[in-house]
Amino acid sequence: MVASGKRKAERKSPNDPARFVGKHAFTKDGEAAGIQYYLDEEKIAEEARYDGLYAVYTDLLDDDVAPILKVSEGRWRIEECFRIMKTDFEARPAFVRLENRIKAHFLTCFLTLLVYQILEKSWEATIPAKRF
Repeated sequence: MVASGKRKAERKSPNDPARFVGKHAFTKDGEAAGIQYYLDEEKIAEEARYDGLYAVYTDLLDDDVAPILKVSEGRWRIEECFRIMKTDFEARPAFVRLENRIKAHFLTCFLTLLVYQILEKSWEATIPAKRF
């Protein structure tokens, strides 16, 4: 990006490498000049301070930390359920307009997911654990 002078990516995301590319558009005297891109070492060093850490933001300041972290650690299960509902069960798009039909559609998807989870747990219980 720095060498090509093309800083913009097609889609912005939190992991976009363009966040580490800075630009100068003036000379040392403050006059207008051509845009120069550079690798922003300070931004890289600042972000490197947080490597290996995962921040949890909460407004439960007076509560015990352990239950909050437990919920956060289980977040992947919730996200996996949404992924299964969207892909395997094709829960979306839902071509219904009436409120009771929308609720019925997602209730059906939820119950299907529940049965899926029960079957998955019972299947895992019948298979002996792999030992490496």
